[in-house]
Amino acid sequence: MNITGIWQFISNNADAIGVIIAISGIIGGIIGFFTKVIIEHVKKKKSSDAKIITDQQHTIEEQKNQILTLTGELDKYCLVQKSTVGDVWIQKKTNTIICPICWSNSQKPIPVFDSGDGYYTCSKCNHTGIYSYNNVNAAQKNTERFIDALYEQDNNYLHNDGLF
Repeated sequence: MNITGIWQFISNNADAIGVIIAISGIIGGIIGFFTKVIIEHVKKKKSSDAKIITDQQHTIEEQKNQILTLTGELDKYCLVQKSTVGDVWIQKKTNTIICPICWSNSQKPIPVFDSGDGYYTCSKCNHTGIYSYNNVNAAQKNTERFIDALYEQDNNYLHNDGLF
């Protein structure tokens, strides 16, 4: 085939070749359109995924901080235990009886001592509480016995003098 033959083929089939070129252009346009849509979708998806990852990293950091805070709170209460004999706490490490108010407010172990009647008053915060339930009960019983004895003495005095 020479150039004249090719030219004659194109001339005889110009309409068909025009249609093929037009269809090729349309198909190229469709392929270009879908390629653009897919690329934009992938870019949006990557941007959305990056935002999700950033949000999740932020959430993880917040949760780490919460865990540290809660661990600190837990450690605070693992160092002491509530006394079974009074409204005080016992520092586990030293077995010292401490003020529960001072420990709750500042984590400072302020020792407290029985004032003799089963109660204590903290030297730092002035909180008064029960140091020993047994001592408080004993002091109450002593007070009741004292009052009963006074009543009995007064009652005997009044009856013996003939007032009643």
